Amino acid sequence: ARAATTTPAPAPAAPPAAGTGSSRGSMELLRRLAGDPSLRHSESGRHFLRWLHTHVMVDEAWRRQASAIPPHCTDTVAELALQCSHAWKRFAEDLARRRLTDATPDPSRHAASAPRQGA
Repeated sequence: ARAATTTPAPAPAAPPAAGTGSSRGSMELLRRLAGDPSLRHSESGRHFLRWLHTHVMVDEAWRRQASAIPPHCTDTVAELALQCSHAWKRFAEDLARRRLTDATPDPSRHAASAPRQGA
């Protein structure tokens, strides 16, 4: 009888290298927003872009910053990071709701602009 041969399992995928994946995607999204004329050409838009550039953290940034945190501060910084992530999640949810609201026609606007019968 022949011995059964087995093929080795494929090697696990390597973790993404620094500068790839979500960080590259985040930087591309920032570039796209920075190029948007409606943001670039208004004071509030420029203010938002400056704010966003100081509040977005890509993978390499947090890795670099983590090494500066003393061990006795890690729990506090971790809690702060979680609170920030919750705030960003609420921000994203609010924007999603706003997008849905803006995309849904408001029947009262149509009724107000429609000509009235007998006027």
